[in-house]
Amino acid sequence: MPNPSFNAISCSDEKVWSSNTGRSKSAYMNGSIVQVKKTRQLSFPPLTRAELDKLNGVINNASKPWHSIKLEDTSGNTVFSFSCYFGTPSWTAYSGARDCRYFINYKVDAIER
Repeated sequence: MPNPSFNAISCSDEKVWSSNTGRSKSAYMNGSIVQVKKTRQLSFPPLTRAELDKLNGVINNASKPWHSIKLEDTSGNTVFSFSCYFGTPSWTAYSGARDCRYFINYKVDAIER
């Protein structure tokens, strides 16, 4: 699988609330946070057709929906690591010089399991 672009991982943490979460009659918020789910949006550099097919093959593999993601810094220290599934990818088809096809702006969410 191709590596994401340099500086192209966006991070968000979503609160997962308890099943009794909601507003009371007086509009007071009830419930508690039971977990914080990580989502990492991965963006990739321009891809060839072969790279696009390989990436989509991994992301859309119904027989292996769970993946392990690990990001390390240049010293080999783990920045983050988690088990995830991939959301729906998006990309733009771009025709370059000499009728070569490239695919740009490829993005997909890696959502914590």
